[in-house]
Amino acid sequence: MLSALLTKVYVPQRIALNPKTWQCITSQHKRCIQYIPKANNSTDTSHQTLYETWFNKDSPPIWCAQQVLETGHDITHLPWWASIVMTTVVLRGGVTLPLAVYQNYIMAKVELLQPQIKGFAVKLKQFLKDKAKKENWHENRVKRVFSVQMKTAVKNFYIRDNCHPFKATILIWVQLPMWICLSFALRNMTGAFPGKLAQDLGVLVPALTSEGTLWFPDLTQPDPYWILPIMLGLTNLMVIEMHALRPTKPSKFQRRVTIFLRCLSVAMVPIAASLPTAMSLYWTVSSVFGLGQNLLLKSPKFRRISRIPKIHGESATPYRDMVNSAKDKVLRTNRRKDTVTSTQRDRKSVV
Repeated sequence: MLSALLTKVYVPQRIALNPKTWQCITSQHKRCIQYIPKANNSTDTSHQTLYETWFNKDSPPIWCAQQVLETGHDITHLPWWASIVMTTVVLRGGVTLPLAVYQNYIMAKVELLQPQIKGFAVKLKQFLKDKAKKENWHENRVKRVFSVQMKTAVKNFYIRDNCHPFKATILIWVQLPMWICLSFALRNMTGAFPGKLAQDLGVLVPALTSEGTLWFPDLTQPDPYWILPIMLGLTNLMVIEMHALRPTKPSKFQRRVTIFLRCLSVAMVPIAASLPTAMSLYWTVSSVFGLGQNLLLKSPKFRRISRIPKIHGESATPYRDMVNSAKDKVLRTNRRKDTVTSTQRDRKSVV
């Protein structure tokens, strides 16, 4: 009688109880109800990692990215490989390209302000120097006043021309989250979930297994010939080297950043080769578009059309200058190697 009553009032019908639990219930009544083991449910999220919680298929940003991909596929009726390419080009062309133009616009205006800022700094330094002599200021006070006045002046310059340098960072704040969300959306759609989720959910979009092309007919499997990952690595290296061909000598920090990005580009090749082809295809198309975007922003005609101000030292033949800079860099490297080799030979001959 007591067992039937407890089953009806306290125990949910979905929980399967063993004999030991029933004995605990009949002896301890309500006090033991809280110790009843929960039913095994594969959708329980209490033991999920932070990685699984943030980037699973139910995460709002990832879900929105997946809806964008599926909507593009449904509207165009293209096979999935072409739909991924088209969606990537549309998003990069409609979102990141205008932001890249705006970034270059802000950077150009900031660069055009530098002569005014330097001129103001010279005048302020002279003014404070004269005032320090008259009022017998200490050197530390002069430095402190100069620093405060310069910060205020520079801020006013940026406000006047509406070109604060922080505005130039808007591209990375949009492009990086978009890249991450689309990457994880494609990962989820191909069934490449982490941990136990891969066994429970499987491929969310079965059409991805048959709507590839050429050497990758199955978009849920890695690229068997590493063609897309190698293209990805080479494209990223080209973008990095293009930025490294600056006319001015890079600082120590800039050289370290360039080396780090080169290593990251090389490391992306085996990473992309171990992921579904849908992800490596998206990454490759996005990188190729980024390379074209950077080349386009070098064009003086496109910069004038985009109303990017002309800056000091802007070349009328940027592509020819890039080729010449690359040739000079290769020649300098070869000369350095020849010098090292000749030095080693001379040392051996002396010994």
